[in-house]
Amino acid sequence: STLYGSDAIGGVINVITRRPERGRTDLSLQAIGGDLGRREASVNAQRGSARLDLALDAGARTQDLAPGVADPSDAYARRAHLAPTLRWRATDAWTLETGGLVVDESQRYRTGLDFRFADRTQLAWRAGAAWQHGDHRIRPLVYVTRFDHLARSSPGAAPLDGAGDRDRQDLAEFELTYTGRLRGVALDAGVEARREGIRADRIPGRTRTIDRIEPYAQATFVRGPVSLMPGARVTVDELWGTAVSPRAALLWRPQAPLALRLTAGRGFRAPDFKELYLNFVNTSVGYAVEGNPDLRPEYSTSVAADVEYVRDAWTARVNVFDNRFRDFIEYRQNLDGIFQLQNVGRGRTRGVETEATLLVGAARLEAGWSYLDARDETTGRRLLGRPRHSGRLGASGPLWGQRLRGSLTAVYTGSTPVALGPTGLLNGFQPVFIRADARVVLRVRDGADAILGVDNLLDRTLGPQWPGFTGRLVYAGLTWRPLR
Repeated sequence: STLYGSDAIGGVINVITRRPERGRTDLSLQAIGGDLGRREASVNAQRGSARLDLALDAGARTQDLAPGVADPSDAYARRAHLAPTLRWRATDAWTLETGGLVVDESQRYRTGLDFRFADRTQLAWRAGAAWQHGDHRIRPLVYVTRFDHLARSSPGAAPLDGAGDRDRQDLAEFELTYTGRLRGVALDAGVEARREGIRADRIPGRTRTIDRIEPYAQATFVRGPVSLMPGARVTVDELWGTAVSPRAALLWRPQAPLALRLTAGRGFRAPDFKELYLNFVNTSVGYAVEGNPDLRPEYSTSVAADVEYVRDAWTARVNVFDNRFRDFIEYRQNLDGIFQLQNVGRGRTRGVETEATLLVGAARLEAGWSYLDARDETTGRRLLGRPRHSGRLGASGPLWGQRLRGSLTAVYTGSTPVALGPTGLLNGFQPVFIRADARVVLRVRDGADAILGVDNLLDRTLGPQWPGFTGRLVYAGLTWRPLR
């Protein structure tokens, strides 16, 4: 939470896309078809030069299946997106960039005798600059996004005009960051200011907004093989007041391949608009979800120890963690069958994560296993939706020279509590689930690859509360790179 804010209470996945190479043009086209009417096409184009980088990613996909719905009959999911990016190196010190994202989605599925429809549109735009001088880098960034969602139901296969519940969420954020070295100490600092708003038919009063400002800083002190990284973020929220999220990390490298880390910190997560205000009734299935305006933010105190060993041909890592939560947010069902998020007095998650990678020639083998103990410390019961054991195995590499490559991945998910009875006791579990996916890629000619894959190779199925229950799905496709 120190560097990334409120929603990072459980960790961060940071995806950095590849930038165009200078003096090079890349163009990639892909088409895929498969079971349940799967059809998709995508294009990715990039051009890099000494001063200007251009990139465009676009695609469309449709399938006769709605995510999270067990019955594929009369169902569909359609999605199209467009994402352009422009980056201009105006001078040796200044770089300017801008980019956008347009996503249009629609879904249809059946619940009982009625059809359900979900239409979503997202528009996002960002603009930023970077000033670099020696070890010092300052970067302002502006980001705005709008997300529209329309939920409708109908006794027929087409939605009724003028019906449904519409939600519109808006986010505007300004961020100013500094990265550099001051008197031999590496410093990451910044300030974020954001306004979130929602306008929804299912919210009492229909409109809500929240303003927040968050300054933060983290320093890195290095002495020989030891690095110490203290940091803190201060969140000033008009609804929740002020919260401080401190963090300290210690890294020791007694020898080049070995790294030992120890981290302790405090996290903060504020409830979002839907958790606070949104009301939803599904009469065909017989349940309702109510927002809870009395929710409080949840706080965490976390300690983790990590050991990592990296060699040219193999790596291994073990992480032990203990997280304590206060006012943990979780769904509860009352005697009327209404679900509502409530603050659990205290919660705890602790466990072990392990992973290893082995390179054998051009082949790559991966394995991982996790143990998690997640409990409501007030009642002693396990928290919902969290398996105690989970694991992953993967293998990839050449099957026939450099022309044919393959990969096989298996994921194990242990027995998982998914439901509470009216008295608060666990009364529903998802059984053990093993999913295996396979994929082969054939180099047809230079720049062209044929793809054949199978998702859920073992054809395992589960109930509608679990992703990946659909059964075996086969797909095939072609990737063509005419320019590279």
